[in-house]
Amino acid sequence: MDMTNIKNRILLVCGFFVIVLIIVFLFSKNLFGSKKVTNTNLGQQNDLLVIQKIEGGDLNADTDGDGLKNWEEALLGTNPNIKDNPNQNIEGSTSPQFTPIAKDDPLNDVNNLTAQFSKNAYTMASYLNSNGVSDNQTIDEVSKGLISGEITKLLIKKYTVDDLKNVDKNDTTTLKNYGNQLANYVDTSFKIILNIDEEKILNTYTQSKDAKDLSKLKTKIDSLETLQSNLKNMIVPKVAAQNHLNILNSTASYIAILKNINTVNTDPIRAVVGYKALPQILLNFFNNFIDLNKFFKENKVTFSNNEKWFVFINKTK
Repeated sequence: MDMTNIKNRILLVCGFFVIVLIIVFLFSKNLFGSKKVTNTNLGQQNDLLVIQKIEGGDLNADTDGDGLKNWEEALLGTNPNIKDNPNQNIEGSTSPQFTPIAKDDPLNDVNNLTAQFSKNAYTMASYLNSNGVSDNQTIDEVSKGLISGEITKLLIKKYTVDDLKNVDKNDTTTLKNYGNQLANYVDTSFKIILNIDEEKILNTYTQSKDAKDLSKLKTKIDSLETLQSNLKNMIVPKVAAQNHLNILNSTASYIAILKNINTVNTDPIRAVVGYKALPQILLNFFNNFIDLNKFFKENKVTFSNNEKWFVFINKTK
């Protein structure tokens, strides 16, 4: 993998990430409408502490059981800890009459990062705006917290040594057979992996907005999942277990990131967060094969020019 290409990709990802966040934040106002938030019940408290308390609990919960989720109450300026009647004005609040968001509304989909980010961003912005908080430092702190919060929501499978099929044989012949079998599986997948560029796919999609243009990404995911299955079912010499585990986990991470990117049509924030993580994931993925080759050399395992591991590792350099 060309390090220059990786660095360029990192720069493109950062720029793309910022642009999409701005678009989604602006679009979130259309999702919520243009309600004016007065927040009289909570206005006397420290706004950032209130925000953190609700976010830390659960914005999607209905803490007081009045049919309004905490984030809806935050937008409306009502207290999420005091039961209200959603069909009339609330005593002690200057909020207008309102109706809870429908249960099947995309904003209530806890697995959609775009909906959650938009909701959290607009809720927090409403708190700050309604209480006159406008200093850049506070806004930056809230924004960074939101972004870091979304990144932690990317679920990636982690395998352990217990998931491997280990064998006690660590002789040269066993290690050579292992290396050649691994190369056979990996080489088949690499023919697809190296010919499908995620960046080009996303650039094409951003121009066309046609979900069909994401089909190649699915092809790449399928290929990696086949590789992952083969890696899990291989007989691995115990002495090579850690190297094999690193390759298996980096493959699982690669799959997870591509699946997140593949949601760009329905969940752009998830896709952008995934794309932001891609350069490091790619680097780890390829470096793990280089590390395994170092392991073979350290254990004096020599492959002839026509053996599969020798052919594979020299093609990837």
